[in-house]
Amino acid sequence: AITKWESNVGHWAEWKFTVPQDGDYQITLKYASGSPQAERAIQIDGKYPDDTLQKVLLPGTGGYSAGADNWKSWKLLNSEQKPLQIHLTQGAHTLRIINLGGGLALDFIWVRKK
Repeated sequence: AITKWESNVGHWAEWKFTVPQDGDYQITLKYASGSPQAERAIQIDGKYPDDTLQKVLLPGTGGYSAGADNWKSWKLLNSEQKPLQIHLTQGAHTLRIINLGGGLALDFIWVRKK
């Protein structure tokens, strides 16, 4: 888990992943947050594949799962509040999450073909 992001606005972390074939993919984050709301930006390969990823609002979950299970799964959503479909080509990609505010513990990122 990655914790204490709230103290460094602009801090980022990135992960490399490979998709087996071209297609539309959904991204789900499993996180916990004691903040009322955490804000993150999400880029893939150095770009925002959708404008909604410039500011992703993640509702607080009641804590950081230190004494209780506060983990929540959250699908990235488009402007219509439906699961965001991101077209990816076969091969390697890089996903970057940038802190815009609020605390967040990140457990995993799931990239799943639609």
